[in-house]
Amino acid sequence: PMYTAHILWALGTVFLLPNWLAGLAFLPGALLIPWTRISQEEARLVQRFGDAYGDYRKKTPALFPRLSGRIS
Repeated sequence: PMYTAHILWALGTVFLLPNWLAGLAFLPGALLIPWTRISQEEARLVQRFGDAYGDYRKKTPALFPRLSGRIS
């Protein structure tokens, strides 16, 4: 949820900036932060939990939850 919120914040900020050029200049850096953090965090989790984390990652999306209505 934290990374999803950061991405939504960055996208929303584009609309609040004084012009589109400023928004487009801001957006790549703001979106690079969560992707960098996610890859670093996942590498640590794979090291720590191994195959168990790999199985979890296959079932669980990284940023946006599946809206299938199925709870397991």
